[in-house]
Amino acid sequence: MALLMDCARRDSRTTLTGDLLGTLGRHVEGLLAAGWDPGLLEAQITAPLPRPEEVRTTDAAVIAKRIRSIPAAPPPARDGTVTPTDPALSAPAVPAPRTVHKELTARTSHECPGKDGQCGRHVPAAGQLCAGCRTPCSAGCGRGPAEQARPDGLCRSCIQDQADAGLPRCVDGCGRAAVRKDGRCSPCHHEQRGRDHEEAQREEAKAAFAALLGQEGVPTPL
Repeated sequence: MALLMDCARRDSRTTLTGDLLGTLGRHVEGLLAAGWDPGLLEAQITAPLPRPEEVRTTDAAVIAKRIRSIPAAPPPARDGTVTPTDPALSAPAVPAPRTVHKELTARTSHECPGKDGQCGRHVPAAGQLCAGCRTPCSAGCGRGPAEQARPDGLCRSCIQDQADAGLPRCVDGCGRAAVRKDGRCSPCHHEQRGRDHEEAQREEAKAAFAALLGQEGVPTPL
């Protein structure tokens, strides 16, 4: 999640929020545990996005698809270097690469080195601390341990709160962060789409009734 937040600071169009940020943050954590270099992942995520008029979806959807298409196995170095924008990075680097889930499952033998090496809980990668051994959130929220990659010592929940605090609020007044182009949060956006669909259906029914009578614009009965 910290890596995704760094990407957002480099390019605001790559900003992810809410559940999507948490879900993709866990996916990126799996890629890092599988051996991906953070710099290569950042280069993949922050590659130039298409112009808004060239796509019929959101920037967040493009970033999500881009992250999920990254193969679990990192690409092998060629002549000691790898060009982040090389098309080969979008294809499996080895035959039949393992999925992120299988890669994480295969690495559960790593043990937490906390409590002077006496903890022993399983962790995704060597050297990582489990949630019980990590430092509490520096904000004192009590919701989770500090993220190891964060110099400010915030937990995931506080990182999300910090990201949401910089966004405008939903125009419908629900208090949630506005993450849609219409100025609404996702729940309110979907509710409004439902209302718009119902209104369109009513208008179609009125038009069909008027056409049936052969008189456009005749008031319809309640």
